[in-house]
Amino acid sequence: MDDRKRGNPAGHTNELVAANLRKVRQNTGVDLRELSARIKATGRVISPSALSKIENGDRRVDVDDLTVFAYALETTPAALLTP
Repeated sequence: MDDRKRGNPAGHTNELVAANLRKVRQNTGVDLRELSARIKATGRVISPSALSKIENGDRRVDVDDLTVFAYALETTPAALLTP
């Protein structure tokens, strides 16, 4: 099996978004399944397992992800980007 990861490694901003995503999600009492359902309601599909990978730094976040996370958690993209 090929152990190489595709693309560039996740950087500091990705790690920050992942940590803030988890923090906001947990502080609002939203589990991964609920967040996935909220995201799906916007027309974008991100599974609970993909969300877990994002929070654990195993999957990168793009600007579309950031926007939908903020919307689904009733916050702003800036809040997810701020240390």
